[in-house]
Amino acid sequence: MPALSHSHTRKGKSRTYRIWCGIKQRVLNTNDPRYSDYGGAGVKLYVRWHKFENFLQDMGEAPPDKSIDRYPDPAGSYEPSNCRWATAKEQQNNRRTTVRLTFQGETLTIPQWADRVKIGADALRGRLRSGWSVEQALTVPVEKKRPKPNCQRGHPMRGNNIYLRPDNGKRACRTCRNKNSKVHNRRRDARTRDARTNAR
Repeated sequence: MPALSHSHTRKGKSRTYRIWCGIKQRVLNTNDPRYSDYGGAGVKLYVRWHKFENFLQDMGEAPPDKSIDRYPDPAGSYEPSNCRWATAKEQQNNRRTTVRLTFQGETLTIPQWADRVKIGADALRGRLRSGWSVEQALTVPVEKKRPKPNCQRGHPMRGNNIYLRPDNGKRACRTCRNKNSKVHNRRRDARTRDARTNAR
């Protein structure tokens, strides 16, 4: 077995080492605030992994954008057959509390279904809370919002009165823009006159 590098043996120098320490704390240390959700809930740490050298040999270095994840059983123990390095999104989909939907023989989380059917995850959750079946929630197309007929000041939003804002590309009222420009110009002219008066 290769010897540990200097970065692993010094506190705070190795991200992989810190992750391993975190696992030991929440699984084995009864004084750890997370113990009740891990060790106290029956989660075990693979005996071989009580030594960091063995954990490193089995799991390898933690990739920069990933952390330890218990998979495929998120309620299972920390052991080679149930651990992987996973992204934050992958871990989000693998939580014990994550809701999973089964449709046409396939089971996925709501965010995964949202990516698949091109409907927002919040929209899917809202449909299910409203009593929609899983099939309806996943297959009924989202209705496109109709543009508002008038702006906030009541001007009609149609024809030549509409322009696209250059900063964000959204529809805006040309009448409101012209009025705002006139007000701005009057205030600017007033400030100019005041400045000239005070300079005399």
